Amino acid sequence: NHNLETPDPNTSNGATSADSATPTLIYDAKLEIHSPRGVRFVPINGFHTGPGKLSLEHDEILVAFHFPPQPKEHAGSAHFKYAMRDAMEIATICCATHCRLDNGNCIEL
Repeated sequence: NHNLETPDPNTSNGATSADSATPTLIYDAKLEIHSPRGVRFVPINGFHTGPGKLSLEHDEILVAFHFPPQPKEHAGSAHFKYAMRDAMEIATICCATHCRLDNGNCIEL
């Protein structure tokens, strides 16, 4: 597994345009969440429940992203961040995709 020990704070505040939201979704990240009750792991898909809303309790903190191994051959990805101004670089929208090719056909998105 590949881990990122310092998650993007936008992921934890529910920003719909968070820089890390789309890449973590396409790579099927699991989130490591700590609280006084212990540690839990949840998939990124479903963690955001609406604009500014998360499946995160008031006493929980997101501490890491965990990514499953990704194919290295015949695979690629792209991420695009659009911001209306250069100052502060707050994204208006972000999108990402990845695919894996097999015999010239896209077999995974």
